[in-house]
Amino acid sequence: LSNLYECLQGERFPSDVGYPFGGKTGLHSVLIEMHYDNPKTMTGLVDSSGLRLYYTTIPRKYDATTVTVAYHSDPSLFLLRKQQAITVSTICPANCTKAGIPKEGVTVLYTLLHSHIAGRALTLRHFRNGKELPEILRNDNYDFNYQDTVAPAKEIKILPVKNERKLN
Repeated sequence: LSNLYECLQGERFPSDVGYPFGGKTGLHSVLIEMHYDNPKTMTGLVDSSGLRLYYTTIPRKYDATTVTVAYHSDPSLFLLRKQQAITVSTICPANCTKAGIPKEGVTVLYTLLHSHIAGRALTLRHFRNGKELPEILRNDNYDFNYQDTVAPAKEIKILPVKNERKLN
């Protein structure tokens, strides 16, 4: 459940939040993965991207992590003739949330909707006890070339699923 999506340029955790690094339970290495798009195959381009990490030996009150909810690619997904779009949905099941989310829950600091070039609209929905809560994030005009993380306007607490229920 841990990666460093949050460490995009200009984003910082609140002062009482940190990513555990080192020791028995923290990260022991960092990998930065860059995706480049150069459809005109221009030459001489220079990338000045980077990652700045601040390290302290004083643990923060809260540990940060990343939760990824994803639908893995499926070669059977295709549009039929004259079909304009298809809807693909996925849920994070109880066994997943119980394994990765403590019983007191986690607070959402940033969200990132991500799809490759086939994606046109994305929504991150939130359910608890079979009832839908306010959407976490929606982008009805998704563009692969303009992705960014978004901090929620209000605090969002995600709790582990206690029992699977059919969603309304």
